[in-house]
Amino acid sequence: MEKLFDIGVLGWWYGENYGSMLTYYALNKVLTKMGYSVLMIHESLGYNGWRVNWNDNISPLKFARRVGYDYTKQVHFSDLREFNKKCCSFLVGSDQLWNPLIGRVNNDLFLDFVDDDKVRIAYGTSFGNRNIDKFKPDFINRHKKNLNKFAAISVRENYALDIAKDVFGVNATQVVDPVFLLSKEDYSKLAEKATYKVEGKYLLAFILDPNEGKRQAISAVANKLGHDKIVILANPEHRESAEKVFKGARYKIVEGNKPENWLYAYKNAEYIITDSFHGCCFAYIFKKPFSSFFNQVRGADRFVNLMNLFGLGDSRRIYESDREGEILDNVNVIQELDFSSAIQNVEKHAMISLEWLGNILKKEIGISAK
Repeated sequence: MEKLFDIGVLGWWYGENYGSMLTYYALNKVLTKMGYSVLMIHESLGYNGWRVNWNDNISPLKFARRVGYDYTKQVHFSDLREFNKKCCSFLVGSDQLWNPLIGRVNNDLFLDFVDDDKVRIAYGTSFGNRNIDKFKPDFINRHKKNLNKFAAISVRENYALDIAKDVFGVNATQVVDPVFLLSKEDYSKLAEKATYKVEGKYLLAFILDPNEGKRQAISAVANKLGHDKIVILANPEHRESAEKVFKGARYKIVEGNKPENWLYAYKNAEYIITDSFHGCCFAYIFKKPFSSFFNQVRGADRFVNLMNLFGLGDSRRIYESDREGEILDNVNVIQELDFSSAIQNVEKHAMISLEWLGNILKKEIGISAK
């Protein structure tokens, strides 16, 4: 008899992006810790050019096998309904799965294939930035009906509460990103399995979109703080561009496209600079002083929302145009950072988010978590 899973999870867990890999690692881990069996549903094909056949040897699938996911093969979207026979309920989230400006966002991420007698839940899903002009009538009409079939919807950003209500006519609850639902110890255990370990003291830069301006600003911060070594983390998909920008003996790019190596580099860094939303999240998780380029291309509003959760406001922000003078004058670029307010805020909201998820699952799926 074919195995029946409690929850089928849709999201970008197969993306060659450390933030995505660790987001879904956290979500999978939390659900299994609660006692539920989880099936990670692979990206469906047939929608548009953004949907591609993923090679079985890409980093996220290797990671999935190392940590023991149950996951599906890729199927055409017309065959997604077959998963109703394998899963009791479906959960979509987290990440910008409902942002119409992202090419791979389509009907399946609104669970259009799920039977009406199945439970649909969204955890921490994002609409991207707060701009509502991106939601065109066709997009709203296609997805409003499906969103109204969800048993419960939660979103990552506070402004998404208004988007859910005003644009799609659904109520939503704000929760924290899944990465905050696990402890530092959970990630440290993964970091211990690293196959590439940077030695000595270093400033770490996790940069999604490398360019000369960011390189110069990073160097200026390293000079101010007295760090000779700059270690670069690059997503697998952007490694080539990182190698072009960060040349020279001072820079060392972490080898091996593994979340374990990424976490080890984070855990042992003296200071962190990043233009990544999840890069900021893990600076907090490992309690590392950090600075951030608020990534305009990927949605600066998300950074503002996150910094407000941390209680840090604009203090961690640096700019691509910053050079030695601006960095020297920036009183927030220092080796110490008080996380006490952030800890209080995040722990409170993480507990509320865990309770929300646990209560919804127990109520809607009809089984109690172990």
